[in-house]
Amino acid sequence: MKMRKLGEVKAEPTSGGIFTGEVTIKRVYGRETGATSLNVSLVSFPAGVRNTWHTHEHDQCLWILSGRGKVASREREYAAEPGMAFFIPAGESHWHGSVGEDFSHISIIGGTAPVKPDQPDPFKSQPASIS
Repeated sequence: MKMRKLGEVKAEPTSGGIFTGEVTIKRVYGRETGATSLNVSLVSFPAGVRNTWHTHEHDQCLWILSGRGKVASREREYAAEPGMAFFIPAGESHWHGSVGEDFSHISIIGGTAPVKPDQPDPFKSQPASIS
């Protein structure tokens, strides 16, 4: 068994890839900590930053902690507020991010495979605005 205090997990500034700006990620559990079938991260988005359309090989749960944001699939877009949790099935194209203020969520993925940006160009199908 392992235990980690969130306040002691290193915050890693991350940009590029699926992110439209710089986010901060605290990788709580994953390959780096020896987890083989689970990835748990705290992701913090500054105002206006989101990720692009992408999928995961495994199911994902987003648990909203602070701020206002949106979570969207190709079929539906949701306003996301603290206390809400979203289930995203493996392989479902989706995006999530902030709306006008800082936004953070815990991401739990049932595997350690890397994210898959939608191809060929995820930016062409990105929503114009999430405000």
